Amino acid sequence: WASSPAPLPNTPPTPPFPAPPGPGSPPELWLLGSGDYSARAAGVLGLPFSFAHHFMPANTEPALAAYRAAFRPSADLAAPHVMLGVSVVCADTTEEARFLAGSGALAFLRLRRGRPGRYPTPEEAAAYTYTPEEREAVRAWTRSQIVGDPDTVRRGLADLAERTGADELMVTTMTHSPDARLTSYRLVADAAGPRAARSTPPPFDFGLAHTVAYSHPNGADQRSTSSVPSPHAPHLPLVATLAAPPRPRPRPPHPRHPPPPTSPCGTRP
Repeated sequence: WASSPAPLPNTPPTPPFPAPPGPGSPPELWLLGSGDYSARAAGVLGLPFSFAHHFMPANTEPALAAYRAAFRPSADLAAPHVMLGVSVVCADTTEEARFLAGSGALAFLRLRRGRPGRYPTPEEAAAYTYTPEEREAVRAWTRSQIVGDPDTVRRGLADLAERTGADELMVTTMTHSPDARLTSYRLVADAAGPRAARSTPPPFDFGLAHTVAYSHPNGADQRSTSSVPSPHAPHLPLVATLAAPPRPRPRPPHPRHPPPPTSPCGTRP
């Protein structure tokens, strides 16, 4: 609960008001890292671990092994819980997705050469002539990206989750066009989530239990657990987190976290 700490003279104090997320639902603590040290620290502290696979793919499996080996159950977490950041560009066709992903390749190259600037258009990237050395640098940087049509992306995400044992995947998409980014998230949600009309079940059921972080007109980051995009912000989403229901996250009762009080709208699930 929150209230005014210092009311103005001759005015009644501000009555308390409930501040989200509210009593009984403290925010979860995660440790983000891209190497072995942060992985071991997360394990020793008994925290969930989010790894930056999207720019350190060579360290992914060693870091996850170090995290799981060092893990000690805590009051918050009974078993290891892993999230991977993964870069995805999805379009109706693989050819279009690769065309859109070209912007990121050229942007990375310019950054490495010390000349960052405005994010290039895909047309600009397609017209650029790469030297053999530049092409190899871009190939190494983008090898962890999953780029393609919905089926290609679905298979790539499923393979990554199965290969690493990840419990969640945080999908991030960088394109020049906000509309292309939004379309990519929609296609990923449709491909990875369960659909009653799907004739062939996906190889890995992400459950569509994804969280979308998006920009709010007032400049603050917001979070929604609805479909992509958020109905409250139909503009540009930033990341989508796909949770994997087959690997439930065990969480023992925490003595410092009492159950939330009953409200007129019911209790928090």
